[in-house]
Amino acid sequence: MSRSSQNPSTALVDPLQLREIEHLYGITDYQQIRRFLAEHAFLPPLIIEVFDDISTYFPGARCALQVVHDPDEEIPGAADIVVIYIATELDPARALDRFDALERAWWPRARARDHGKLCLNLTFT
Repeated sequence: MSRSSQNPSTALVDPLQLREIEHLYGITDYQQIRRFLAEHAFLPPLIIEVFDDISTYFPGARCALQVVHDPDEEIPGAADIVVIYIATELDPARALDRFDALERAWWPRARARDHGKLCLNLTFT
């Protein structure tokens, strides 16, 4: 899929969506996330939407957003994605069962809208 033709100086993230994302997720590199979301304006609604699904399968879990780059990608930015890290205290087997259920419930609704730029991942605390 090709990168968006918009750049951060011309594309804006809806301030209400950005505030909601900041409220729902931990963000370590705010400028990088904001820039990435501006370049991929289809992502903020998905990132907000998936939080409800995450909360259903992982109540009380802390979630964080990070832009991740594949270092093997030759075209700068082409392999950048946003990863939502779901921090859980569940034992790994139970967490993986819930994660599989989350993916089966949510990804079919989101797959056509994420353009390969969103990924969910578990972390264990």
